[in-house]
Amino acid sequence: MTFVILHTINWLSVIVYSSWCIDASFLGFFKNMVNGHGPVCHALMMVAYNAQSNIYTLLGTAGIAAGVSWISEKIFAQGEQRDV
Repeated sequence: MTFVILHTINWLSVIVYSSWCIDASFLGFFKNMVNGHGPVCHALMMVAYNAQSNIYTLLGTAGIAAGVSWISEKIFAQGEQRDV
């Protein structure tokens, strides 16, 4: 559920950022370089970046937790035939 929430926050902020803050014309390319972006656009990009970063952290942590759980189950299995 956390993955879905983080992905939704990332997706929404990127969509809003691209529609409000990016001028997709040839001249817009140069205007964006010169003018930069306002605080709202900067906040949207930071929200998207942090949500995506948290997704990668969540996936890595879940993988490590699954590995530790699997190893612990194999080591501490009591009264069962182990496949080692």
